Amino acid sequence: MRKQEYIDKLITTHISSVLVAAGKGQTNYVYDPSPPQSGPVNVYPPPPIITNEELIAALQKRLPDCDITYQEIWVNETPTKKILTKGIVIDWS
Repeated sequence: MRKQEYIDKLITTHISSVLVAAGKGQTNYVYDPSPPQSGPVNVYPPPPIITNEELIAALQKRLPDCDITYQEIWVNETPTKKILTKGIVIDWS
């Protein structure tokens, strides 16, 4: 139950960003599920561990008309440097 509440809170926090992207005419939004690099380190109780599959399933219930997948894509940052971007893509195109 605590895990589900945590997932619902994550989705509620990011749903406004999805709506803003749609309002700007974009056809998708990429959510980075990696934990933030800053913030409280010793929190009790610690937040539950959420898998990408659990988060995708919850997003699909909340946004049933969207295609929601986890993707890893190499992006050319410069001609000699590539970076790996990972995220859950919410596509409504």
